[in-house]
Amino acid sequence: WLNVKTNFGAVGDGVTDDTIAFQYALNALESASSHASVLYIPAGTYKITSSLNYISTNCSTYCTGKSIIGESPTNTILKWHGTATGSAMLTLDGINRMQFNRLTLDGSGAQITLVNETMHQGCCYDGSNEYTDDVFENAAIGLQAGDNTVGCCSAETKVDRDTFANLTKAGISLEDWNAVDW
Repeated sequence: WLNVKTNFGAVGDGVTDDTIAFQYALNALESASSHASVLYIPAGTYKITSSLNYISTNCSTYCTGKSIIGESPTNTILKWHGTATGSAMLTLDGINRMQFNRLTLDGSGAQITLVNETMHQGCCYDGSNEYTDDVFENAAIGLQAGDNTVGCCSAETKVDRDTFANLTKAGISLEDWNAVDW
């Protein structure tokens, strides 16, 4: 397991900008040199000021079966402090069979997407993922999946015991022709 605080220096005090620490952690999770399968996020409020990207570029084994796990959605919060309207707080690109659990993503009222699951640069089919015990709040879209503009698919994804609150456009927005078995 990788720990965003102990391995990458994230603070989680709601004041310190933790964006770079999170991006390094996501890069390490995808790296062939890292044998970790889980990025653990301990309790804290993490200030995020620009989009985070988890892009799978190693198709042989490193885009499948990874997990991003928080301590608890009640005390593990990624809170947006950025200015990019229309962007995503977190893009999961070409990731499959991933668990994304026990986190709160708070858009702070910005018109952004909290999680964008897609396949633009990544090399794996974006599907068979799991979102359990998460909170998506205070943004435009909670969870967006797929993208018809590039012909990618997003399917067979489990959304279980999640909360969608104060979202101006959609809790879940399925954006492609193959968004089945959600």
